[in-house]
Amino acid sequence: MCSHGWLGTVVAIAACGRVDFDARRGPCAIPSTAPATVTLSGATYTYTDFNNGRAPTPSSVVTATARDSGAQLAQTTSDANGHYQLAVPTGGSPVDLVLTTENPNYLTSTSWFDGPFERDLDATDQRLANLAQWGDGSLDSVYGASNQTRDGTRGSINVSTRACDGTPIEGAVLTFDPPPGAVYYTGTDGLPIGDATHLPYVIGVAYNAIPGATTITATAPDHAFEPQTITVLAGENVTLLPLRAVD
Repeated sequence: MCSHGWLGTVVAIAACGRVDFDARRGPCAIPSTAPATVTLSGATYTYTDFNNGRAPTPSSVVTATARDSGAQLAQTTSDANGHYQLAVPTGGSPVDLVLTTENPNYLTSTSWFDGPFERDLDATDQRLANLAQWGDGSLDSVYGASNQTRDGTRGSINVSTRACDGTPIEGAVLTFDPPPGAVYYTGTDGLPIGDATHLPYVIGVAYNAIPGATTITATAPDHAFEPQTITVLAGENVTLLPLRAVD
């Protein structure tokens, strides 16, 4: 199955937008081998306000699927505190994943990543981060803060740009193909900056993104990014994509 905070980048690499290992250089290089199993852990949560207030979302089902085939590799349910842990088989090589977070009280969130996983990670690593979920009302509030009206037949994309060590990269410009209904960049308070033309505080949001394949490209001074192709699903807060520079 090809397509794979706030709501992050690229020419599509291969048929499913897979990262080319050779494109990452120096400290950003990805090993060619991995342990038989990598453990991913973090929390599922929802935002309670625009000041980064959060509350756990217990009993959320977190599923890891292979980005290239769509095969389910691992699944778990978050505990009473929203914590989850996934043991993902790799076959000995870094594995490209899509994480889906489902809960009957929230919209489904699908998390895409700009490269494969080759080691255990938790939410302190910006490559993984925690998994945000939104209710219809809270996502409508996000749209309203940007003077946008959410179209239930479309999706939303949340993009961040970072160096390979997780350091935020400011000043990046995001391009979406096909274009969504609107693109806004947010400030440190999580609210959109109406006249911003780049990422002053690392986060960009695409409102009312067209369902299907979307290619996201980022450009920033002194940094190179690989384009990433993801799949937008109608009616969902589809994508949490941390986009890392390759150099």
